[in-house]
Amino acid sequence: MQETTYENVVRRLLEIIPEFHPDEEDVSDHLVHQVFGDLTDFVKSLLETANSDQVVHRVFSFIEEAARSGDVRVLDAVRDSFLEGLADSPDHLHKSKKHMGRLTLKLLRQARAYLNP
Repeated sequence: MQETTYENVVRRLLEIIPEFHPDEEDVSDHLVHQVFGDLTDFVKSLLETANSDQVVHRVFSFIEEAARSGDVRVLDAVRDSFLEGLADSPDHLHKSKKHMGRLTLKLLRQARAYLNP
């Protein structure tokens, strides 16, 4: 498996989650943080939809893969632009925790510590 880097993270995300359609300009301009912000909104809407567990699980499998990256910019995007946005909504956060892996939960703790010093 190819390592997830800042240069390929958006492409890999779109390959793994074809249901996700972020802003095309953000993708073409490689605005990773914007795309991950859009991903937060996508996951929140999925969590409100019946029978969406498979897609939500694939999103969090991708997030866990990204959390293994040695590229700190990928970790920043996951933590700062995806997980912080998710942590803004206790209900969505609670619903999504069952899908989170160990590294994702670690990044979530970091995000929450930053939000609530």
